[in-house]
Amino acid sequence: MTIEVVKMPDGPAPAWVREKWVGIRMEAERTPAESAIGETDEEDFTSGKRIPSRGGYIVSVETALTLLALKSLEAARWFEKHIPAGMVYFSFGPNEARVV
Repeated sequence: MTIEVVKMPDGPAPAWVREKWVGIRMEAERTPAESAIGETDEEDFTSGKRIPSRGGYIVSVETALTLLALKSLEAARWFEKHIPAGMVYFSFGPNEARVV
């Protein structure tokens, strides 16, 4: 499915970075109800702390950063510098994106 980010996402990135997501359309999947190990939490990539799942959508980091770089190379570079190696998905809450 394709989603469009319609609201600045919550998260640990600075506001100027998060606001650049608004208006971007990308291929996504619904956030799984629970992971293979039975967890429904997400992880704050800056602190490593588990946070309750918001539901919503997941997008591959590679896809998301490619599209973000088209809008703001500086915002994409911020994520490239700060996300941990091996991070596979970004998540967007159900109030932050809509299916288009």
